[in-house]
Amino acid sequence: MKKSLIVFIAAILIGISIFTVTTYNKSTSKANLVIKNTNKSNTPVNKSEEVKPNSIKTKAIDFKLKDLDGKEVSLSELKGKKVFLNFWATWCPPCRSEMPEIETLFQETKD
Repeated sequence: MKKSLIVFIAAILIGISIFTVTTYNKSTSKANLVIKNTNKSNTPVNKSEEVKPNSIKTKAIDFKLKDLDGKEVSLSELKGKKVFLNFWATWCPPCRSEMPEIETLFQETKD
């Protein structure tokens, strides 16, 4: 009886493990497909997606965030400067894939 219970529990654990691995592989392959299908060129897909300088005339709501040194910085303090905000997550494959381009943009515009 004890041996049957152990075999039954082991079979359930193996089944759960196989299901988890299969589901994870399917979700990561879909995420990688999304990354491969994104537009890698510097040109917009079509003219309607092109952003023109000063084309947005609404004011952003003022908010505060902490910089890398822990100092609070408000958006209003940066008035007149170019501001690039990117909210991302380390577990997000598309977010990770865009980091080299963001680093290049930073190196080109850091002054």
